Amino acid sequence: MANSTRVYLRETTGGHERVMIMAYLGAGDGDADEIRRIVERDGTVVEDTIAYFGAAGEQWLREQDERYQATGFSPISP
Repeated sequence: MANSTRVYLRETTGGHERVMIMAYLGAGDGDADEIRRIVERDGTVVEDTIAYFGAAGEQWLREQDERYQATGFSPISP
């Protein structure tokens, strides 16, 4: 089982967007993967949800990382 946090930041004309992805990857140990996504726009939380639950969390994280970076987000330290 592994826990990780990834944070992405993108500057916009009106301010900034910040996305925090917190992942619990337990599928390899017989548990499920659970990934939470928190999205902030200019310091206001606009989304706080379980974005993924299942057995392919690592793949989901890779796909999200590619998508965020392709749309102008930069990974930053949490």
